[in-house]
Amino acid sequence: MKFETLIYKMGTFDTIKIYSINTLAFLSTLSSIDAVLKTGLLMVSIAYTIVKIVAIIKNDLRNKKQK
Repeated sequence: MKFETLIYKMGTFDTIKIYSINTLAFLSTLSSIDAVLKTGLLMVSIAYTIVKIVAIIKNDLRNKKQK
């Protein structure tokens, strides 16, 4: 095996190792962001539901007063 080929293969292995570490770091960051986004979406959906319930109740009370 030529020396240049050996250096190339070792360089490829190092590159793969670096990409693997970067991918793991990126995925761990995404999982943290994912939890934050899910919590935020849950809070927004709860707030939206409460606003809609209040609007429906107000509309029903207004309709009962008009009758």
